[in-house]
Amino acid sequence: MTITLRPTKETDISFVMELEHAPENSPYLLPWQPERHQEPLTATDIRHLIVEQQKQANPSDMSSSQGWPNHMIP
Repeated sequence: MTITLRPTKETDISFVMELEHAPENSPYLLPWQPERHQEPLTATDIRHLIVEQQKQANPSDMSSSQGWPNHMIP
């Protein structure tokens, strides 16, 4: 399986919220409010990424990292 990482868009926030609130993910995530998910879209030291399976081009997961300058991750 080949995956692609791309920056999260505002239109992805509902998908991210679904992932956060899925029972199987609750032990690993602290859910954010929708407004909190919008902050990384313009922040310079937070990367919020969507994981896509290349053949499907549909979101399949997400990742958020802090403390990395935005220019360090394509």
